[in-house]
Order: sequence, then structure tokens, then C-alpha cells
Amino acid sequence: MARGERHLADGGGDLVERLALLIPGWHTAGMRLGETIPAIPVLDVTASVAFYRERLGFRARHHDGGFAVVTRDAAVLHLWEAGDTSWRQRRSWEHPVSSGAESFIAGTASCRIHVEGVEELYDELRASEVLHPVSKNGLSVTDFGTREFATLDCDGNLLTFYQSADHRTGAVTDGSELAAAFVERLERRDWDGLGELLHPGVVYELPQSRERIRGHDRYIQFNAEYPGDWHIDPRVVLGDDHHGAVLFRWTMDRESSLAIVFFEFDDGRITKVTDFWPEPYEPPPGREHLVERW
Repeated sequence: MARGERHLADGGGDLVERLALLIPGWHTAGMRLGETIPAIPVLDVTASVAFYRERLGFRARHHDGGFAVVTRDAAVLHLWEAGDTSWRQRRSWEHPVSSGAESFIAGTASCRIHVEGVEELYDELRASEVLHPVSKNGLSVTDFGTREFATLDCDGNLLTFYQSADHRTGAVTDGSELAAAFVERLERRDWDGLGELLHPGVVYELPQSRERIRGHDRYIQFNAEYPGDWHIDPRVVLGDDHHGAVLFRWTMDRESSLAIVFFEFDDGRITKVTDFWPEPYEPPPGREHLVERW
């Protein structure tokens, strides 16, 4: 990413504003969804807390009557008691779920938990005898890029633990994750890590300054040589298998500007990067050895 010094402080512009409208939710840049916590229905919370502690390696962070919060590392689960047995005396089943806590709901939930070190966890939980029958012969490799295994809690709720099938190579293949990793590594000046995300023939374009850089090494050099104490604050990150976009705020010293970068992906690597800044500008001197003009 780069910026001409003339227009760094104008803080916005018609082009960026129009492009930003293409990104759903860009105008709510201060709002972002965060952690998801599964709520698991169990028949007896006290018994379930003991099971999760002794067999699954979780600890109880909170337990109050029919509700508990159990954690292991960054994973958080809420256990709630589905202990209403009054349904057994009903005469009408027109509405099977009435209170929302019927005991027959216990054991009907499932969730997926990301893990680093899925092989080690599999060995641990196999010894705890909590594996689902489908996982007793080892890890499964899915056609959507994970290595995983399934377990059952004491009520029959399904907990699947998974890791990216590419974790051993350090590859990032999801489009939004690839875009986010690009910004994060650029911000850290992690040039080796940034290079891992780029296709050898990556093309970088700045339409407003009519500049183009071709190739992995030249693009890395361009960013490494860019002067000043600049920083990138991502506001919206989007991506799919072939395209990505990041709405971000660029700051250098006390000046700031809103901008957008668009990506093209192929086989889990970035093949094209296109920056849009608020206004057209003439590039500053000092990078002629890396860029071509049109």
C-alpha cells in the first residue's frame, strides 16, 4: 500500500466514498461482530460441569444453579439446564416445545470448536472415551479444508474439534482471512510473512497515480522502502475464494485518510492488489525503479 503525500490529510473523497458503498456495512466501521458462544442444553448442569471438567478438560468459570460457563483456553461454552419434565403429563402435543426448557431438548445441540494441535487433542480425548463413533478410527479430512473429529458429552450433545488442513504449511486459504492476514503482516512490517501470501507474479496497481508494480519481490521492496511512520487500521474485511476487499484508515504521523484495497486470489495466494485513495495524485519521487506508469 502506498500514498502520495499531497492528499494524505484530506480524510476522504468522493471516489472512496462511492467505492465504500459497494461494501455492505462499511458505514458502521465502528461496529464489528465478535466472539460466538454456543449455549448447550443439558439435563443436569452439575453433572455436566463435572463431565466437561473431568473428561473434556474444561474448567467451570461460573456455575449458578441451572447455568454454567465452562472454558478451555479461548473456547467458551454456556451450559443451561433443560430440566422441565412437565411435558410427560401433557394431553396435547400440538406445540411440543412450550417452556423452551423441556428435558427432551437436552442432548440435541452441536457446535464446532477451532483448535491448534488437533492431533494432540484427539489423542487426549480418545483416552477419555468421549469420541463419537464416527471418529473412533481417527481424524476426518473434509472437502471444505479441515481435519477434525467429533465427541459427545454426557447428554449426547455433539462437539466437533477442527483445524485447517493447511495448518502444517502455515497457509491461509479463506478469502477474508487472507485479506486480514495481508493487512496484519503489512502493519507489522513482516515482509517474510507478507511474501507467503503473495503469488510470485502478483500485480499491484494504484489507478489514481497510474502506477503498476509487477512481481513478488518488487512489491515487497516497494513496501519495505516506503518512508514514514505509517499505520493501517482495518475497518471492514471481506473475502471469498477469488476476491477480497478491506476498507481501512491509513495514518502517518498525525495525518489520516480513508482508503480501500481490493484483492484477487488464486489457489490461496494474492494475485492482484489494487489501492483506491480519495483523489488522483502524482506519485512522490524515489520509487521510479520499481514502478511502471500508464
